[in-house]
This record gives sequence, C-alpha cells and structure tokens, in this order.
Amino acid sequence: MIDTEKRDYVADEKKRHRCEVRWLIREVQSRGKSWLMKYLNSKNVESRKVALNMDIRSQWRLGNRGELGEWYVEH
Repeated sequence: MIDTEKRDYVADEKKRHRCEVRWLIREVQSRGKSWLMKYLNSKNVESRKVALNMDIRSQWRLGNRGELGEWYVEH
C-alpha cells in the first residue's frame, strides 16, 4: 500500500468510527443501555469495543447527541 492509500484508509476509518459513535449515541437514547452493552459485547464489535465505549462516553459528556457531522474535541 502506498502512502496516499494508507492515509486515505486511516481517514476513512476515522470517519467510519465517528459515524458509528454518532449512530450508537442516537440508538442508546431510544433502545437503552442494555441494548448498547449487548451491541458492544457482540463478537463483530470486539476489536472496536474499547475505542467505541471511550468515544461514546466522551462525546456524550461533551454534548454530542448523534447529529450528522457532530463531533467534539476536548481542549
């Protein structure tokens, strides 16, 4: 993989991760915490669980409620 492909992959993965975090924030509001825990504990999510859990908590604390494009950075 050449550098630009690697950089594109990293950017795409970051975008995918943020979209998933926003989706999970929206879903937990309607489905509840037990649904979220079941989702995070599923085998398909195993490799992303820690990062998702950290970012869901952080983004919620910062005011993210899952709106399109919403992402907060701590200063």
